[in-house]
Amino acid sequence: MKTKKIPAFLCAFVLLFVATLPLPHSVAKRAQAFTPLDEIEFFHIRVIPRADATLDMTYTLRWKVLDSDSEGPLEWVKIGVPNRYVENIVSNSSSVEKAEYLADGGAYIAVYFRKKYYAGETVDFSFRFHQKRIYTVNGNRAEFRFNPGWFPEIRVRDLTVSWKKEGSTYSNANAENDEWLIWSCELDFNQKINVDVSYPLSFFPSHDPHKQFSDAYVSPKSILIGGLIVAAVVAVILLALYLASTRAGDGYYRYRGFVSNHPFFPRGFYTRGVSRSGKKYPPASLVAVKENSSGGVHPSGGSSCACACACACAGGGRAGCARKDFTSSESLSADGRTAEEENDKP
Repeated sequence: MKTKKIPAFLCAFVLLFVATLPLPHSVAKRAQAFTPLDEIEFFHIRVIPRADATLDMTYTLRWKVLDSDSEGPLEWVKIGVPNRYVENIVSNSSSVEKAEYLADGGAYIAVYFRKKYYAGETVDFSFRFHQKRIYTVNGNRAEFRFNPGWFPEIRVRDLTVSWKKEGSTYSNANAENDEWLIWSCELDFNQKINVDVSYPLSFFPSHDPHKQFSDAYVSPKSILIGGLIVAAVVAVILLALYLASTRAGDGYYRYRGFVSNHPFFPRGFYTRGVSRSGKKYPPASLVAVKENSSGGVHPSGGSSCACACACACAGGGRAGCARKDFTSSESLSADGRTAEEENDKP
């Protein structure tokens, strides 16, 4: 049996076509060389559990600006938190104008600075908040699993998590003292650590089993408001279509044969002056004369052009703020192992 050879020109065409295909986002992103905008010199987190299994958390950072030319000076950052169930957000840092919750494809606290920071400058800031719905019940244990956060394009030179030790029966901390469980490491681009702590459930006498862990970041109220806005937009569009169709029922448009006056246009568009039965409509000029109650003819000219062009380019805060949020990434344990390498512990 003979095999047909593929023409050389066809092979060349296929290779050229494949070469022009876009790389997957992750591959393309890694292929692009970039200069980091910022560096985090230290990122310290302190965690103190309450009797109801909620947490008081304090974040303290020193943020250094490396590049203020590419995307402008540093004006604000957003720091990831476990979920939307945060409250009592407070910052006493003189550098901070305000700190507030932000749902932006995830759960964050947005920190807005009082001034702009340029290359070579550092800003120290701290904020605290009350975090709810972060534990899970496993038999007679209360378990906390927490990822402090990570930065896709920023190195963290010193990450330290200090968790109040009292009452705990297990943790994967890499150090401890009489008062604190301690996780300490350096994070390269896109790396994170896993913080695991267990307690006897009896240590939290006022816990509510109906308020265990949630990864929600948008409130039901926001979802409802979004649904109402979508419904309102659809209603306006339907109303516009209805009004346009009823206008088609007047003498001029009717005899020009545009559309019927049914709101959903069952007869279709542009009947070209002929009815569905084949009967020709009278010329539009005669209709206009007939329907003009004043007895005069009002000529009509020009064109109707509906051009809806909206360019909404909203910018706020630091131009490169997307480089400062927390997204999924390679996960490291406190001793440098990936999450896949970290065995589950009782």
